[in-house]
Amino acid sequence: MFWMILFLGVDGQPGHIWHRLYPQDAIASSYLKSAYNRYDENYHPRYVLDDDPDTAWTEGVDGQGEGEHLTLPLTPVPSVTAVRLRIRNGYQKSAMLLDANGAPQTLRIEVVGSNGRVLGTTVADVERTPGWQDVELSLPTSQTIASLRLEILKVHPGKTYSDGCVSDIQVFVDAPVDAQVQQANRMATMQWKQERQALAERDPKALPDPFSSHRFVRTSQSVISENEAVAAMAPMKRLMARTYEEGTLARGERVDHAPTVRFRLPNGDELSSVVFNLEWLFAPERLHLSETEDAWRSVVKSEDESEERETKTSNVRILRDVDGEVSALTGRIQSHGRRKHASVMRMFWEDDLEFTIRYVDGRPQQMLTSRIFETQEWSLFVFDRNADHQITGFTLYHLAVVDGVEQDVRSRFQAI
Repeated sequence: MFWMILFLGVDGQPGHIWHRLYPQDAIASSYLKSAYNRYDENYHPRYVLDDDPDTAWTEGVDGQGEGEHLTLPLTPVPSVTAVRLRIRNGYQKSAMLLDANGAPQTLRIEVVGSNGRVLGTTVADVERTPGWQDVELSLPTSQTIASLRLEILKVHPGKTYSDGCVSDIQVFVDAPVDAQVQQANRMATMQWKQERQALAERDPKALPDPFSSHRFVRTSQSVISENEAVAAMAPMKRLMARTYEEGTLARGERVDHAPTVRFRLPNGDELSSVVFNLEWLFAPERLHLSETEDAWRSVVKSEDESEERETKTSNVRILRDVDGEVSALTGRIQSHGRRKHASVMRMFWEDDLEFTIRYVDGRPQQMLTSRIFETQEWSLFVFDRNADHQITGFTLYHLAVVDGVEQDVRSRFQAI
C-alpha cells in the first residue's frame, strides 16, 4: 500500500500533501543481541520499519540508552521542504511491556543530504504512550534528502528493564516520490522479516513455552517428617552452595524476558510463592547479551499511595558442565519498603529470595528457593515432563515455621 496524506493548516486551508517513504534499512549504534534472537527476530533496528507493534528496536548498551542513535537510509528524494515522522514509542507489544521497558523521551532528529551534510534538525519530546505520535521538521530551502538520524537525548526509564525501545517509525515528505521504488523498499523489509522469522522457527534454541499449561491444581497434600523434607532438599542445597562457590557471574549475559506465569490452587488463590515470576530462568539457552558486569542486574525503585519500595535482582551465577552447557543457575531478589500508613512495628519490611535451578540437557529438573520474610521458608520443586519436554506437573516440598511451629508439607500439582 502506498500512502499519500493531506493535512489542513491551522487556518483551515490545505497544508502539506504528505507522501510516504519506505527507508531502505535501519542502522543502529547498538541493539540487544542474544542466543535466542540470533536471527534478529526480536530487537533488530530494522523492526521499526515493519508497522508491527509486536516488534521493536531495543538498544543494547548498559544504562538507559542516552546517546544511542538510529539511521534510516532513504532512496534520495528531491524538492523536499518538510519531513514528518510518525513514531510508536516504546515496546508496544502489550501495555505491560510498554510500562516495563524504557523509551526515548527527547529525540534529536536530523535530515541528511546525499553528501552527508545535515540539512535540518529539531529536538522533540515524545511520550511513552500507546499509538502514534507525530513530529514535523521544516527545511529552510527545497532539498534532496538521503537519510534520517534519530538520537536519544533523554529517556523514560522502564519500571523493570533499562532497555530503550522504539516499536515503529513511519516517514513522510512533502514532495512527490517514486511509488514503485518505495514499494520495492517496503517489500525488501517484509522479505527480510519473513526470512528472519523462518530461520528462528527452525532454530533449536527458539524454545517453546516450558509449561504445558499456565494453570496447575493441587491434587494431594500430606504432612511429612522433618527428616524426609531435609533429605529431599539436601542435594539442591549442596548445588546452591557449589554454584555460589564455583559458578561465574553471567557477565555479558542476561536472562530473557517472558510474561508472568501464575499458578492457581483449586480455591482460586494463587500459589504463595513469588518464584513463579522467575519463569524466564527456565530456558538457559535464552540468555542474551547485556553490557552489565554488576552483581545486581537491576535496581527498581517505586512508590504509590501506600508504600515506598526498592527491588534488586541479582545477576545470576552460572554453573556449567564439562561440555559448557548450563547445569545450574543461582540468583537472588531482595526487596524492602516502608509503608506510609502503618504501625511502627509494621512500617518497614524486607523480603529476601534466593533460588537455584538444576538443568539436565538444557531443561529445568528441580528448583530450590529460600525465602526470608518475617520467617524463613524453603521450597523444592521437582518437575514432571511430557514427551514434548513441557512441564506437566510437579511435587512441592515446603518447609516453614509458622507461629513458632515447623510445618513440613509435600504437595502434588497437575496441569489443567
